Amino acid sequence: MVKKNIVDDQVEEFQQPPESVEDDPIAAEAEAAAAIEIEEEPIEEAPQEDAPQQESSQEPFQMVTPIYLNTPDAEWPDDSVFYVLASNGIFKCRNHPFFTSCVKTDKFPSELEEQKSSFRFRYPRIPQSMLAGILAFFTKIYKKYKSEAIVLLYFNRHTQDYEVVCPEQWITEHVSKFGSNWTSLDVKYKLPMPDPMMVPVASIHSHGNLGAFHSWTDENDEKHFAGIHITIGNVNGESYSISIEAVVDTQRFRVDPELMVDGYGEKEDKKTYRKTNGLMRGKLTDVPNEWMARMSIKQEDVGVQGGIRKYSGGYSGYFGCQGRYQNNDDGWGYGRYSGYSDDDSSSYEKLDAERDDN
Repeated sequence: MVKKNIVDDQVEEFQQPPESVEDDPIAAEAEAAAAIEIEEEPIEEAPQEDAPQQESSQEPFQMVTPIYLNTPDAEWPDDSVFYVLASNGIFKCRNHPFFTSCVKTDKFPSELEEQKSSFRFRYPRIPQSMLAGILAFFTKIYKKYKSEAIVLLYFNRHTQDYEVVCPEQWITEHVSKFGSNWTSLDVKYKLPMPDPMMVPVASIHSHGNLGAFHSWTDENDEKHFAGIHITIGNVNGESYSISIEAVVDTQRFRVDPELMVDGYGEKEDKKTYRKTNGLMRGKLTDVPNEWMARMSIKQEDVGVQGGIRKYSGGYSGYFGCQGRYQNNDDGWGYGRYSGYSDDDSSSYEKLDAERDDN
């Protein structure tokens, strides 16, 4: 604006008729031509000093102690000291005048920055109405069998929406030669056949009338299922409890229910749902009959040494049963194993998950 005003003043000044126009017409004509020339001449803005810019082509960071990958075609480096990253760990290596060495180490190069484990998820929130139907199913199963139950949550690539799948599942009646028959609280199930249009998202299982938490048995079963795992407790009480954790590459992350359940804690229509500690339960009469038909009881002969029960967060099993989460003729899933081998320990630290809606 300032520069424009200066130009306008200059133009206006040159457009003023000179006092000597009548006396000197040649001078008046020259001044008029000069005025026109100045009007048409573009005004060049004064160059502004640009802020100092960082060079775009920076030299790549050079490790003081280089790291090499142990690939099949890798050759032994000539560096005096270096690291080798292999499938079984990291090794510190040396080329000494009198020896070469390669020693496994747990200390990484100090030039590297630290990296923290994290889990930022973009799952759509589970609709409250969908979860209400699942809670009604859990309650109805507990009233009938006094046991736990499970459903699986998938994301349909075609409809871009969640679908609840109730797998074939069963509880076990243990028959002892001592006559002390008993029914376990845990549930076993078989996974449905894979469908490329259905993305596995979460497992949702109940803890009967116990509180919601992830037991060691849960953690052992879930550690090879990357995704969300939800436990519902107190299914026959006045209010439900809920525990949500995410698992990826055996690391567990705590998930706030508000980040995964749509409308968690908000009021709903009292004619359809009842307010129970932030979770709504649907009508028991609305539970699909096909869901109830997928629960059954199977007898298992435990012999003489199988009359002892071991409880782990509501799950029951046998001492000494060890194994991994895998498929076989007996099914797989919650309660499949109650023991742990040395490399199946679940005593790792749990971290907090974050939601990423960007």
